[in-house]
Amino acid sequence: MRSLYLGPQGFRVDVRADPPVDLVVDRHGPTLRALWWNGLGRVADDLGHEYLLLARDPTGTGIVRHWCHPRPAPGARFLRLESAGYRGERLRLAPAAAGTSAEVVVKAELTVRLAV
Repeated sequence: MRSLYLGPQGFRVDVRADPPVDLVVDRHGPTLRALWWNGLGRVADDLGHEYLLLARDPTGTGIVRHWCHPRPAPGARFLRLESAGYRGERLRLAPAAAGTSAEVVVKAELTVRLAV
């Protein structure tokens, strides 16, 4: 997570969206694997409250901003940020091999401590 900004009506969560990329060499040759992240799907706190995702702003800067409502509940100590999923793609780099891709949904979860 990049940052958390509290406002009068809600909050904004900025999450780094740079996708991980792996280059793996196996018996079939080099394979490039990349993951595309499509933003947060759920924001909840440790008290059981869930927050509404009002908007998402992917500006192409490597940071995705999410506007959430309302402000975190009084007494909440943590926010749990759950991804909406990743799309994974594999590409074989051997000259004679065709590219292959597969869509795999992977959930990632971050926990953010709220300062008291």
